[in-house]
Amino acid sequence: MLKSLKYKLQNLKTYSITLLFKKERREFFWNIYVYMRWVDDIIDDMTITKDFKRHFLETQRRKIEKMYQGKKPHTYEELCLYNAIQANPKKELKKHILNMFWTFEYDTNRINKKVKEREFLKYSNYIGSAYAFVFMQMFDVKKFSRRYDKDFKKYFGKTLKETASDYAHYCHLAHVIRDEKKDIKLGYNNFPTEKHKELWRKKIRKEFSKIRPWRFPISLPLKIALTSFALRFGNI
Repeated sequence: MLKSLKYKLQNLKTYSITLLFKKERREFFWNIYVYMRWVDDIIDDMTITKDFKRHFLETQRRKIEKMYQGKKPHTYEELCLYNAIQANPKKELKKHILNMFWTFEYDTNRINKKVKEREFLKYSNYIGSAYAFVFMQMFDVKKFSRRYDKDFKKYFGKTLKETASDYAHYCHLAHVIRDEKKDIKLGYNNFPTEKHKELWRKKIRKEFSKIRPWRFPISLPLKIALTSFALRFGNI
């Protein structure tokens, strides 16, 4: 109970957003968020050795396999993931969990090293697609897809789910550009060259300029939210 309260207070903005959704969808999102936040904080902790981080990630991988076999863990954060798996035992969730572990391992091994463009884009795509998948569980995805896929294919050339995954990837790249100085202090060099950074910046601005919510037959509050979203990430 105390750990649950701690995470809610530390991540009040994220938790407040989840209150807009149905209880079961809110709990799924929050359980995934808490577990991934816990792992990410350990990986980003510069006082912890690489060897410990590698051992920790390998241990968690084994525990995740046991969770899918029905074995209940004991720590609060692991229980959160277990509850999420019980609520959504589909293979797609497991794929995104394992992809996130690839990104954690990548972060562990890339400290103070120059990144390769292909690897870093894979890293960003994995994070973006995982975020998009978890966030879309807050909605009735099948219902939204039936309603909006035609419009999304018309304006973006892709389905709603594919577009959401792409834009989550662009959001992550925008965050990376914005947080460059902070990441450098942690030992993360996110750009192969300055030229790459500027090319990604132009790509993000171009893609977010395509978001024109007034074209879609959606409610006014959602149009306002999407416009704000485009302005925030499209002006890095």
